[in-house]
Amino acid sequence: MAEISTGQMVRLQRERRGMSTTALATQSGCTPRHIELIEHGKRTPSLPLLREIAKGPGRTHRRAAG
Repeated sequence: MAEISTGQMVRLQRERRGMSTTALATQSGCTPRHIELIEHGKRTPSLPLLREIAKGPGRTHRRAAG
């Protein structure tokens, strides 16, 4: 099985949620450009930012992890 990068996973989850980069950035507290750079492997997100991204709309940190 091929490995998937963090950026690819962020993009996959964003698209599964039907979210734009702008919507995910707003929810996560960063800029749309930062999300784009993460998705293209140009930036590595911090752990706190990954937690915010993982929350998803209306989800809490604990529910996203479990």
